[in-house]
Amino acid sequence: MRRTRVCAAAVVSTAVLIALTGCGGDSGSPSGSTGGSTDNAAPASTTPEPAPESSGPNDLGCLEADQLAGSTTLALPDGMETDAYLTGKGPVGVIFSHQVNLNACSWVPLADQLAADGYQALAINSLSTEVDELVAGAKLLREKGAKKIVLIGASKGGTGSLAAAAVIEPPVSAVVSLSGPAEFGDLDALAAVARLTMPVYLVVGRNDSRFFEDAEKLKKAATHSRDLKYEVIEGAEHGNSLLDEYPKTWESVRAFIKKSAG
Repeated sequence: MRRTRVCAAAVVSTAVLIALTGCGGDSGSPSGSTGGSTDNAAPASTTPEPAPESSGPNDLGCLEADQLAGSTTLALPDGMETDAYLTGKGPVGVIFSHQVNLNACSWVPLADQLAADGYQALAINSLSTEVDELVAGAKLLREKGAKKIVLIGASKGGTGSLAAAAVIEPPVSAVVSLSGPAEFGDLDALAAVARLTMPVYLVVGRNDSRFFEDAEKLKKAATHSRDLKYEVIEGAEHGNSLLDEYPKTWESVRAFIKKSAG
């Protein structure tokens, strides 16, 4: 009996020792502590960890994995940079400018379509310096082998495209304006379009209030364009919506690009 009691006591003592050791845990492991005194523990740091720097391409808020290779930046004359999406290869480059309430993502699907057609396509995220952006965009595409450039813009992007077409050298091959106002900020498309000799394509919705009135003014001023195309849509759609709601108009734009620039 004594031997048994001694063994039992030993078992109990061993169990207690194991339990106490388990409660102490590994002082170097957070998961090993279940409570108890922390008087000797180092105080937790309250300094936030720095955010990791982005190491991948900018997805512009819309690019899929197979489009990320087209994410790029465009250097502007004032030392600033803006984001853009560049896709496709070929001797003709098309530059897209977006309207106020959108960004470059609004043009990505159509840029991909033109890339499939054999064009270079560049959609720019505007910093509201449209002319400088388009001058820089034309330079970039020409460095990548484009011999001809076509500008396409929606709303204020259309105004910027018309204004830039008057100053880009060598001259662009054609310009398309969707609902572009005659003036926007310091952009004066009305004065610019009067000097344009390349093909010009103006598209507007008849019920798009003052934008229709401005399109009429632009049409009348474009007297030197060797191929003026003017299309009025029987609706109130504006800018990109003209192409979204009327796919035939986008097909007309594609045909205009091919006719004007090859």
